[in-house]
Parts: sequence; C-alpha cells; structure tokens
Amino acid sequence: MNELQEFIILNTELQEKENSDYVMWSHKSSLLLIDLYKQHKSRVGTLEIRNMKKLWEIVSEEINIKLKWNTTPANVENRWRVLERNFKKYMDNKNKTGRGRKNFEYAQHMEEIFQTKRNINPEILLSSDTVQKPVAELIQNVPEESCSEAIPSSSKSPPFSTRSDGQPKKRGIYKKEG
Repeated sequence: MNELQEFIILNTELQEKENSDYVMWSHKSSLLLIDLYKQHKSRVGTLEIRNMKKLWEIVSEEINIKLKWNTTPANVENRWRVLERNFKKYMDNKNKTGRGRKNFEYAQHMEEIFQTKRNINPEILLSSDTVQKPVAELIQNVPEESCSEAIPSSSKSPPFSTRSDGQPKKRGIYKKEG
C-alpha cells in the first residue's frame, strides 16, 4: 500500500469518529436543551407526544436542526439526566448548613422547571434538626374533636390491667410468704 491509500483509510476513520454519537455539550447547547424540554414537557401524555421516548426524539431533531449536529435521542436524554442529577445535588447542598457553597450555572432555568416537582422541592421537609413548614400551620388544620378523642379520659378503663377483684395486677419480683 502506498502513502495515498493509507491517508485515505486514516482520513475516513477520522471522519467516522467525528460522525459518531459522541457530542460535546456547550453552555449554549445545554440552554437550548433546557428550553426545548420546557416547551415540550407539558405535551407528554397527549396524542402528539405519547411518552418520554418520543419527547427525546423531538428534542433531538430540533437540536440537530438548530445546531447542525448529529445527536441521538439517547445523547439528549443522557445530557438531561446529567443536568437533573447535578441540579438535585445543588439543591441538596443549598438546603444544608455548614457546607461549602456549590454553584450550578443552570440553576435558575432548572428551578423554573422543577418548582412543582415534590421530589426536588418538597412541601414539608422533616429532619432531626428542622421542620421547614411551621407546626402552627399544621395544627390549625386539625379539628379539636379529633384531639380530644386521642386523649384518654378518666371515665374510661384504667391504662393498666386489673385482677378479677378489681385490684391492679402487681408486677415484679415477689417474696413468697410462709
């Protein structure tokens, strides 16, 4: 084989690698993905976009047209999962005290999408240290009748067991007499 044939073979191999499924996501392309997700997510479950697989196909096609890329729906879905995972880590870090501050460049855009998702932004967050929803607000919603039913009154049977003669059962170690 001469040098020209080797060059042609190597050059075609490089072109195949360039046309492969690997995509380098830039800031601009990630923002486009977030924007397209925001536009199309509300239509998932309709006749137009029946499931998430179809959503990723549509988003992938639009990214390919706008950025002149050759990306697959799997690439787009994977990038979205990376963005979502990093946003969750950012939110977890933001809600903890004593941690070093993390920065997530797409935080504002992702908060718009996930503000209603309860697994990311829970309504009530309980921990051993804090309760994020005021307890007074929770107590106001409980009717008083249900509170009085939970407290045993003195007219009910005693909270301990009794013998047949009405005396309380004795518990513990007893010394036998006699």
